[in-house]
Amino acid sequence: MVRSSASAAAAGELLARDHLSAMLWVLEANAPARRFYQALGGREILCREQQREGFAAIGIACAWDDLRRLV
Repeated sequence: MVRSSASAAAAGELLARDHLSAMLWVLEANAPARRFYQALGGREILCREQQREGFAAIGIACAWDDLRRLV
């Protein structure tokens, strides 16, 4: 698993606030970001179409069950 100082800092901040897990949305078309999150141990858990002000895209939810693995 890849580790970065930014991801470790973010995970550390969430853990300090008693959050043990996390989830974020990334656009399906953003392959570099999806690969990065997967390298950090995130897994894709949900896919849905998102529409905002005439813009439509597929969103992928990435989740981490245990943020302690990132620090």
